[in-house]
Amino acid sequence: MRRLIFFLVLSCMPAALALAQSGSSRLDEIVKSGKLRVCTPGDYKPFSFLRPDGAYEGLDIDLVQASAKALGVEVDMVKSAWPTLMKDFIDKCDVAVGGISVTLDRQKTAFFTAPYMVNGKAPITKCENAAKFQTVADIDKPGVTVIENPGGSNERFARELQAGEDGEMAWLLPRGDPALKAWMDQWFHLAKAGGDYDRITGKWLR
Repeated sequence: MRRLIFFLVLSCMPAALALAQSGSSRLDEIVKSGKLRVCTPGDYKPFSFLRPDGAYEGLDIDLVQASAKALGVEVDMVKSAWPTLMKDFIDKCDVAVGGISVTLDRQKTAFFTAPYMVNGKAPITKCENAAKFQTVADIDKPGVTVIENPGGSNERFARELQAGEDGEMAWLLPRGDPALKAWMDQWFHLAKAGGDYDRITGKWLR
């Protein structure tokens, strides 16, 4: 009877607790495969941009390449889009990068790394028009056309034209995998402490 009760207790153990006790993590799978699969829309300079030759460049691209090197694996880039970013990430990738804003909605289905940057929204126009658009009120007028990458926080911002909003940026990670999150957070910490973060971001933010 005691053995039967003991078996029933074990069988009712929550899956998340069982996973934590087993020590299983996507981190182990990445190291074993030798590949870090990275989703990115590739349309948001200076964070991530898909060049005409098919290669990616940008601040986040250099950072994720550096993290993969520290992990001892290669990066496998996966093209995504803002409207399908979360689905693509869950289905195909280990991490998603490219100027991704931290939101509670995204937190419902994924983990974030510790934020690596606080960034406001900056409108871009031709040099000859810069004097005309100095405030949100200058932009929020009839006859002014605003374009943005669809499906992300920039689209919501453009539609609402909110002033003075700064947002945190981070990478998306699989929900429920504290080992992978801990490794990525520690990598960011050491990259900032050792100067690699400043060297990489300084190349793109001048």
